[in-house]
Amino acid sequence: MGRQTQSSRHTDAEQSVNLFYKQALKPGSIFSNYTGKEAVSSTLNLRGLPITIAYPDGGSKLVFSIPSTGLNKTFQGRTREQSQALFLKYLNSTPNLLSEPSTHLLELSPIDLIAGNSNSLMSRGVSHDAQTLWFGGNTNPDEQRFSVGINYTHMQSSATAQVRAMNSDGITLPLAYAYNLGAANHELIVSAPLGYTDAEGSKSYDANLGLSYRYPVNSNWTLSATGSARFTGSNDLGTSAWIGSAAIGSSYVWEGDGWHLTLGNMLGYYNAFSMHVDDHTFNPDIANTVFRNGLFYSLDSQ
Repeated sequence: MGRQTQSSRHTDAEQSVNLFYKQALKPGSIFSNYTGKEAVSSTLNLRGLPITIAYPDGGSKLVFSIPSTGLNKTFQGRTREQSQALFLKYLNSTPNLLSEPSTHLLELSPIDLIAGNSNSLMSRGVSHDAQTLWFGGNTNPDEQRFSVGINYTHMQSSATAQVRAMNSDGITLPLAYAYNLGAANHELIVSAPLGYTDAEGSKSYDANLGLSYRYPVNSNWTLSATGSARFTGSNDLGTSAWIGSAAIGSSYVWEGDGWHLTLGNMLGYYNAFSMHVDDHTFNPDIANTVFRNGLFYSLDSQ
Protein backbone atom coordinates (compact mmCIF):
# COMPACT_ATOMS: atom_id res chain seq x y z
CA MET A 1 0.00 0.00 0.00
CA GLY A 2 3.01 2.28 -0.38
CA ARG A 3 3.44 2.28 3.41
CA GLN A 4 0.25 4.25 3.99
CA THR A 5 -0.68 4.98 7.58
CA GLN A 6 -3.94 5.88 9.26
CA SER A 7 -4.69 6.85 12.86
CA SER A 8 -7.93 7.27 14.77
CA ARG A 9 -8.89 8.14 18.36
CA HIS A 10 -11.93 6.85 20.21
CA THR A 11 -13.37 7.28 23.68
CA ASP A 12 -14.87 3.78 23.63
CA ALA A 13 -12.66 0.67 23.90
CA GLU A 14 -15.03 -1.56 21.93
CA GLN A 15 -15.30 1.03 19.16
CA SER A 16 -11.51 1.02 18.79
CA VAL A 17 -11.38 -2.76 18.36
CA ASN A 18 -14.32 -2.78 15.96
CA LEU A 19 -12.55 -0.25 13.75
CA PHE A 20 -9.89 -2.82 12.96
CA TYR A 21 -11.66 -6.13 12.53
CA LYS A 22 -14.98 -4.83 11.18
CA GLN A 23 -13.81 -1.89 9.05
CA ALA A 24 -10.07 -1.67 8.46
CA LEU A 25 -9.81 -5.18 7.01
CA LYS A 26 -12.36 -4.54 4.28
CA PRO A 27 -10.80 -3.68 0.92
CA GLY A 28 -11.13 0.03 0.21
CA SER A 29 -12.64 0.83 3.62
CA ILE A 30 -9.78 3.04 4.87
CA PHE A 31 -7.02 2.78 2.26
CA SER A 32 -8.33 3.43 -1.22
CA ASN A 33 -5.90 1.02 -2.89
CA TYR A 34 -6.04 -1.78 -0.31
CA THR A 35 -7.17 -4.95 -2.09
CA GLY A 36 -6.92 -7.45 0.78
CA LYS A 37 -3.57 -8.88 -0.28
CA GLU A 38 -1.14 -6.35 1.20
CA ALA A 39 0.65 -6.57 4.55
CA VAL A 40 -1.27 -4.72 7.27
CA SER A 41 -0.25 -3.86 10.84
CA SER A 42 -2.53 -2.16 13.35
CA THR A 43 -1.61 -1.08 16.89
CA LEU A 44 -4.40 -0.39 19.35
CA ASN A 45 -3.25 1.78 22.26
CA LEU A 46 -5.60 0.81 25.09
CA ARG A 47 -5.02 3.33 27.89
CA GLY A 48 -1.28 3.12 27.16
CA LEU A 49 -1.10 -0.65 26.59
CA PRO A 50 -0.07 -1.53 22.98
CA ILE A 51 -2.04 -4.36 21.34
CA THR A 52 -1.02 -5.42 17.82
CA ILE A 53 -3.16 -7.08 15.13
CA ALA A 54 -1.47 -7.73 11.79
CA TYR A 55 -1.34 -9.54 8.48
CA PRO A 56 2.48 -9.60 8.35
CA ASP A 57 2.74 -10.59 4.69
CA GLY A 58 0.62 -10.95 1.59
CA GLY A 59 -0.96 -14.17 2.83
CA SER A 60 -3.94 -14.91 5.04
CA LYS A 61 -2.06 -15.36 8.34
CA LEU A 62 -3.36 -13.05 11.11
CA VAL A 63 -1.17 -12.36 14.16
CA PHE A 64 -2.56 -11.01 17.44
CA SER A 65 -0.15 -10.01 20.22
CA ILE A 66 0.03 -8.14 23.52
CA PRO A 67 3.81 -7.66 23.95
CA SER A 68 3.74 -6.63 27.61
CA THR A 69 2.15 -9.96 28.62
CA GLY A 70 3.98 -12.19 26.13
CA LEU A 71 0.71 -13.17 24.40
CA ASN A 72 1.17 -14.02 20.71
CA LYS A 73 -1.50 -15.88 18.71
CA THR A 74 -1.59 -16.82 15.03
CA PHE A 75 -4.79 -17.51 13.09
CA GLN A 76 -4.44 -19.20 9.70
CA GLY A 77 -7.42 -19.63 7.40
CA ARG A 78 -7.49 -20.21 3.66
CA THR A 79 -8.52 -16.56 3.24
CA ARG A 80 -8.17 -13.44 5.34
CA GLU A 81 -11.89 -13.54 6.01
CA GLN A 82 -11.53 -17.05 7.47
CA SER A 83 -8.54 -15.97 9.58
CA GLN A 84 -10.56 -13.04 10.81
CA ALA A 85 -13.44 -15.37 11.71
CA LEU A 86 -11.03 -17.59 13.69
CA PHE A 87 -9.74 -14.51 15.51
CA LEU A 88 -13.26 -13.37 16.43
CA LYS A 89 -14.09 -16.88 17.63
CA TYR A 90 -11.01 -16.74 19.86
CA LEU A 91 -12.07 -13.38 21.29
CA ASN A 92 -15.58 -14.67 22.02
CA SER A 93 -14.24 -17.83 23.69
CA THR A 94 -11.73 -15.94 25.85
CA PRO A 95 -13.83 -13.49 27.88
CA ASN A 96 -10.99 -12.93 30.39
CA LEU A 97 -8.48 -11.96 27.73
CA LEU A 98 -7.81 -8.51 29.21
CA SER A 99 -7.67 -9.68 32.83
CA GLU A 100 -3.87 -10.05 32.83
CA PRO A 101 -3.19 -6.86 30.80
CA SER A 102 -5.23 -4.90 33.33
CA THR A 103 -2.33 -5.21 35.79
CA HIS A 104 0.02 -3.75 33.17
CA LEU A 105 -2.41 -0.89 32.55
CA LEU A 106 -1.94 0.13 36.17
CA GLU A 107 1.78 0.51 35.45
CA LEU A 108 1.49 2.21 32.06
CA SER A 109 -1.72 4.18 31.88
CA PRO A 110 -1.90 7.72 33.31
CA ILE A 111 -5.71 7.60 33.20
CA ASP A 112 -6.37 4.21 34.80
CA LEU A 113 -9.53 4.16 36.93
CA ILE A 114 -8.21 2.04 39.76
CA ALA A 115 -4.74 3.24 40.79
CA GLY A 116 -1.55 4.92 39.63
CA ASN A 117 -2.65 8.53 39.21
CA SER A 118 -4.18 11.33 41.28
CA ASN A 119 -7.66 10.90 39.79
CA SER A 120 -7.79 7.11 40.32
CA LEU A 121 -10.22 5.66 42.83
CA MET A 122 -7.48 4.36 45.15
CA SER A 123 -5.64 7.70 45.28
CA ARG A 124 -8.80 9.67 46.00
CA GLY A 125 -9.85 7.08 48.58
CA VAL A 126 -6.60 7.56 50.51
CA SER A 127 -7.04 11.34 50.50
CA HIS A 128 -10.66 11.10 51.64
CA ASP A 129 -9.85 8.66 54.46
CA ALA A 130 -7.02 10.84 55.77
CA GLN A 131 -9.23 13.92 55.85
CA THR A 132 -12.02 12.05 57.66
CA LEU A 133 -9.72 10.42 60.23
CA TRP A 134 -7.81 13.60 61.05
CA PHE A 135 -10.56 16.23 61.00
CA GLY A 136 -13.83 14.31 61.39
CA GLY A 137 -17.25 15.87 61.03
CA ASN A 138 -16.57 18.95 63.15
CA THR A 139 -19.61 18.28 65.33
CA ASN A 140 -20.50 19.65 68.76
CA PRO A 141 -21.46 17.30 71.65
CA ASP A 142 -24.68 15.34 70.86
CA GLU A 143 -24.99 17.04 67.47
CA GLN A 144 -25.93 15.41 64.16
CA ARG A 145 -24.66 16.93 60.94
CA PHE A 146 -25.20 16.23 57.24
CA SER A 147 -22.61 17.63 54.88
CA VAL A 148 -22.15 17.91 51.13
CA GLY A 149 -19.57 19.66 49.02
CA ILE A 150 -17.84 19.50 45.68
CA ASN A 151 -14.19 18.78 44.82
CA TYR A 152 -12.55 19.25 41.43
CA THR A 153 -9.17 17.86 40.39
CA HIS A 154 -7.22 18.10 37.12
CA MET A 155 -4.44 15.67 36.26
CA GLN A 156 -1.92 16.25 33.45
CA SER A 157 0.67 13.59 32.64
CA SER A 158 3.89 13.96 30.69
CA ALA A 159 4.61 11.94 27.56
CA THR A 160 6.84 8.85 27.90
CA ALA A 161 8.40 6.43 25.44
CA GLN A 162 5.26 4.27 25.54
CA VAL A 163 2.42 6.66 26.36
CA ARG A 164 1.56 10.10 25.03
CA ALA A 165 0.70 12.99 27.33
CA MET A 166 -2.83 12.60 28.68
CA ASN A 167 -5.12 14.41 31.10
CA SER A 168 -8.23 13.80 33.17
CA ASP A 169 -10.71 15.86 35.18
CA GLY A 170 -12.46 14.54 38.26
CA ILE A 171 -15.47 15.81 40.21
CA THR A 172 -16.43 14.38 43.62
CA LEU A 173 -19.49 15.04 45.78
CA PRO A 174 -18.34 14.17 49.35
CA LEU A 175 -21.65 13.27 50.99
CA ALA A 176 -21.41 12.51 54.75
CA TYR A 177 -23.41 12.15 57.96
CA ALA A 178 -21.73 12.66 61.35
CA TYR A 179 -23.19 11.80 64.76
CA ASN A 180 -21.49 13.09 67.89
CA LEU A 181 -21.37 10.66 70.86
CA GLY A 182 -21.38 13.27 73.61
CA ALA A 183 -17.89 14.79 73.54
CA ALA A 184 -15.72 16.80 71.19
CA ASN A 185 -14.14 14.57 68.50
CA HIS A 186 -16.12 11.52 69.65
CA GLU A 187 -17.98 10.69 66.44
CA LEU A 188 -19.47 8.12 64.11
CA ILE A 189 -19.28 9.20 60.47
CA VAL A 190 -20.97 7.62 57.45
CA SER A 191 -19.40 8.72 54.15
CA ALA A 192 -20.89 8.18 50.69
CA PRO A 193 -18.88 10.17 48.11
CA LEU A 194 -19.94 10.01 44.46
CA GLY A 195 -17.44 10.64 41.67
CA TYR A 196 -17.25 11.35 37.94
CA THR A 197 -14.08 11.43 35.84
CA ASP A 198 -13.56 12.53 32.24
CA ALA A 199 -10.33 11.17 30.76
CA GLU A 200 -9.98 12.75 27.33
CA GLY A 201 -13.65 12.13 26.57
CA SER A 202 -13.86 8.68 28.19
CA LYS A 203 -16.25 8.82 31.13
CA SER A 204 -16.14 6.80 34.33
CA TYR A 205 -18.16 6.80 37.54
CA ASP A 206 -17.54 5.70 41.12
CA ALA A 207 -19.44 5.29 44.36
CA ASN A 208 -18.19 4.81 47.93
CA LEU A 209 -19.59 3.79 51.29
CA GLY A 210 -17.55 4.09 54.46
CA LEU A 211 -17.95 4.04 58.25
CA SER A 212 -15.52 5.89 60.54
CA TYR A 213 -15.14 6.10 64.32
CA ARG A 214 -13.16 8.81 66.15
CA TYR A 215 -12.25 8.58 69.86
CA PRO A 216 -10.71 11.45 71.84
CA VAL A 217 -7.89 10.22 74.09
CA ASN A 218 -7.76 13.73 75.56
CA SER A 219 -8.61 17.24 74.43
CA ASN A 220 -5.66 17.33 72.02
CA TRP A 221 -5.23 13.76 70.82
CA THR A 222 -7.79 11.76 68.78
CA LEU A 223 -7.52 8.15 67.53
CA SER A 224 -9.69 6.94 64.66
CA ALA A 225 -10.50 4.00 62.39
CA THR A 226 -12.39 3.61 59.12
CA GLY A 227 -13.52 0.92 56.69
CA SER A 228 -14.83 1.47 53.16
CA ALA A 229 -16.03 -0.24 50.01
CA ARG A 230 -15.54 1.59 46.71
CA PHE A 231 -16.67 0.77 43.17
CA THR A 232 -15.65 2.24 39.82
CA GLY A 233 -16.59 1.35 36.26
CA SER A 234 -16.46 2.66 32.72
CA ASN A 235 -17.97 1.33 29.50
CA ASP A 236 -15.74 3.70 27.55
CA LEU A 237 -12.51 2.37 29.06
CA GLY A 238 -13.73 -1.20 29.26
CA THR A 239 -13.01 -1.90 32.92
CA SER A 240 -14.49 -2.01 36.41
CA ALA A 241 -13.33 -2.91 39.91
CA TRP A 242 -14.16 -2.55 43.55
CA ILE A 243 -11.79 -1.66 46.36
CA GLY A 244 -12.03 -2.68 49.98
CA SER A 245 -10.02 -0.68 52.50
CA ALA A 246 -9.35 -0.23 56.20
CA ALA A 247 -7.30 2.45 57.92
CA ILE A 248 -6.40 3.78 61.35
CA GLY A 249 -5.37 7.32 62.14
CA SER A 250 -4.11 9.68 64.81
CA SER A 251 -4.35 13.45 65.05
CA TYR A 252 -2.72 15.65 67.68
CA VAL A 253 -3.53 19.35 67.91
CA TRP A 254 -1.43 22.11 69.49
CA GLU A 255 -3.40 25.28 70.15
CA GLY A 256 -2.28 28.86 70.62
CA ASP A 257 -3.79 32.31 70.60
CA GLY A 258 -5.93 32.07 67.46
CA TRP A 259 -3.96 29.28 65.78
CA HIS A 260 -3.87 25.46 65.56
CA LEU A 261 -1.14 23.07 64.50
CA THR A 262 -2.30 19.52 63.69
CA LEU A 263 -0.07 16.48 63.26
CA GLY A 264 -1.87 13.74 61.33
CA ASN A 265 -0.76 10.13 60.83
CA MET A 266 -2.53 7.34 58.95
CA LEU A 267 -1.88 3.68 58.13
CA GLY A 268 -4.20 2.06 55.60
CA TYR A 269 -4.60 -1.06 53.49
CA TYR A 270 -6.30 -0.83 50.07
CA ASN A 271 -7.07 -3.92 47.97
CA ALA A 272 -8.65 -3.97 44.49
CA PHE A 273 -10.76 -7.11 44.00
CA SER A 274 -11.76 -8.83 40.78
CA MET A 275 -15.23 -8.34 39.30
CA HIS A 276 -17.30 -10.49 36.96
CA VAL A 277 -19.47 -8.44 34.57
CA ASP A 278 -21.22 -9.74 31.43
CA ASP A 279 -19.05 -12.89 31.14
CA HIS A 280 -15.87 -10.82 31.60
CA THR A 281 -13.64 -10.96 34.67
CA PHE A 282 -11.54 -7.92 35.57
CA ASN A 283 -8.76 -8.69 38.03
CA PRO A 284 -6.51 -5.68 38.80
CA ASP A 285 -4.41 -7.78 41.21
CA ILE A 286 -3.20 -4.77 43.19
CA ALA A 287 -3.02 -4.00 46.91
CA ASN A 288 -1.27 -1.12 48.65
CA THR A 289 -0.29 -0.47 52.24
CA VAL A 290 -0.30 3.30 52.65
CA PHE A 291 1.42 5.52 55.19
CA ARG A 292 0.23 9.13 55.11
CA ASN A 293 1.48 11.90 57.37
CA GLY A 294 0.82 15.62 57.45
CA LEU A 295 1.35 18.79 59.43
CA PHE A 296 -1.37 21.45 59.15
CA TYR A 297 -1.33 25.04 60.38
CA SER A 298 -4.53 27.05 60.59
CA LEU A 299 -5.64 30.46 61.85
CA ASP A 300 -9.02 31.18 63.42
CA SER A 301 -11.25 33.46 61.36
CA GLN A 302 -12.16 36.74 62.97
